[in-house]
Amino acid sequence: MKSIIIRRGKFSGKTLAIFGGVHGDEEVGVKIIDELKNGLSLEEGTVYLVYANTEAIKKKKRFVERDLNRCFFSENKNSSLEDRRARKLIKIMDKCDAVLDLHSFSDQGSDAFAICEKNAFEIANKFKVAVVSDGWSEAEPNGTDGYMFDKGKIGICLECGPKNEINKSLKVARHAVEIFLDHFGCKKNKTKTQ
Repeated sequence: MKSIIIRRGKFSGKTLAIFGGVHGDEEVGVKIIDELKNGLSLEEGTVYLVYANTEAIKKKKRFVERDLNRCFFSENKNSSLEDRRARKLIKIMDKCDAVLDLHSFSDQGSDAFAICEKNAFEIANKFKVAVVSDGWSEAEPNGTDGYMFDKGKIGICLECGPKNEINKSLKVARHAVEIFLDHFGCKKNKTKTQ
């Protein structure tokens, strides 16, 4: 599986990333990347579609050696598979204006929610979620959302729904991707001169 797919629009614009499979047993993000790699057409900007933790995805495990979503920090020199992968993904994140990281969770019957800092509330409040919460970058440091916030950028971790309600979670994720891309002008039909 090619783990990073790049889509470019006709015109220049923002650079974004959509991550799926930071936790390999959360299939909603992986399925969205599967859909987008074959069907995403951009008007402007660049979007990286990322299968984040490919080894954990193959094994359908949360992680192989270490939680990848605790490995995103600039001074990371650790040697686990996930730490090495995080360093590669950080190179992409550093190019991006914003990252949308798609997850799911184990609690049955709970509603989708977004994790981000206040600089991302304008976008996250448009998602079909029960709660938009902040402060996680301190409580659970070194996640994708916290890394982007520390760089002065937008990072959103979207918990799309329970793992066992994949169809419901996919609807939440698809809607969020559309909002995310639209917010940054990637899919708007515009007349521009090159």
